[in-house]
Amino acid sequence: MAQFSPKKLKDQVIVITGASSGIGLATAKMAAKKGAKVVLASRNIKDLRDIVRDIKDDGGEAYAVTTDVAKEQDMRRLAREAVAKYGRIDTWINNAGVGIFGETPIFLLGIETRDQRLQRRLADRSRKSWLPDSLLAGPSCRYRHSVR
Repeated sequence: MAQFSPKKLKDQVIVITGASSGIGLATAKMAAKKGAKVVLASRNIKDLRDIVRDIKDDGGEAYAVTTDVAKEQDMRRLAREAVAKYGRIDTWINNAGVGIFGETPIFLLGIETRDQRLQRRLADRSRKSWLPDSLLAGPSCRYRHSVR
């Protein structure tokens, strides 16, 4: 069996969905600081532009693509633009998401309602986001021997 040895962060092109805030933003800044080229995806282009500027001002390399992960055409465009800009995708981070329980605070929901919402949201997110993200990124990553 072949041994998998990932590239150093500084040698990677990383696509990050949900990159305009929270964990996605922190991941993008950290990866760029370590030398990775980051492709930032979010619905919020204004925030993405500001983040790209900040990363570049700090000496990093970043590129923004307005993306709604629930739209297949946006996801295909994200993958195409990442490859067009940097020639490859080494890592794809599926970070975009929505609140699982909606507007109602979790502690106000009964267990059955909470479980139903959780199952419905996770199934919906998997179908519309995480699975397509992975399927779209896979060919580029596999070509580069980044996916096993």
